[in-house]
Amino acid sequence: SHPVTDYRSVYPGQAERAKSDAFHKGLLDRGVLSASYGLFALSTPMTEAEAGAILQAIDETLGDIAAQS
Repeated sequence: SHPVTDYRSVYPGQAERAKSDAFHKGLLDRGVLSASYGLFALSTPMTEAEAGAILQAIDETLGDIAAQS
């Protein structure tokens, strides 16, 4: 993490981008479709089971990323 000093400093560095890419790929590998920049679309027909599956995929993916760091 680094301080934001101008518009360029807001953009992720190489290591941050690699983690973001790993997060996106990890979710895809677990059947969760999201935009590569972290956008998710939830809908009212989703059940608690579907929302739980998404949260589990996020938890597992973040665990994998943390284990690699």
